[in-house]
Amino acid sequence: MAARTRGPARTRPAPTRSPRSRAAASNGAAASNAAARNGLPSVQVAEIQRARLLAGAVSAVDELGYTRATVTDITERSRVSRRTFYELFSNYEDCTLALLEQTFERLRSQIAAAGLAALPWRERVRGGLWSILCFFDREPALARVCVVQSARGGPRITPRDAEFMHAANPLSTQKVPTTKETR
Repeated sequence: MAARTRGPARTRPAPTRSPRSRAAASNGAAASNAAARNGLPSVQVAEIQRARLLAGAVSAVDELGYTRATVTDITERSRVSRRTFYELFSNYEDCTLALLEQTFERLRSQIAAAGLAALPWRERVRGGLWSILCFFDREPALARVCVVQSARGGPRITPRDAEFMHAANPLSTQKVPTTKETR
């Protein structure tokens, strides 16, 4: 039996991106270029791409979970390039924090628009909970991300999640009334 001889050292080829990743990156760049050609201001293009990335984050985190979703998952779903992602967010956690902040701001606005301030305490609680439940009923994936997945977040997400929930509660700064006051 002949002994095997080693041939010349082979270098590993550079890792290539999957066709899907390449397509997502090129489509994100194409969308940016198309927006620029159509005369949209760069600020507006950045806002559109940020919205697409946040929507991609909802999809990725809802499907894969907070701990398994990655920047690549977000950029593929949003069809925005990684480069653009890192121009808008410093990392995955900053993106998910921005998503939570945006969602809880929308919740606060809906609760404020419900006009609960003049109602008795019990009715404010019911109205506030109704507003929150209706909001999440309209957007179930967002509800799962904010309520379930954010609890699995990293060291910056979990405390902020509690702060957001407290701030979204229209009654958080009010004293709970006694039994006679609630009737």
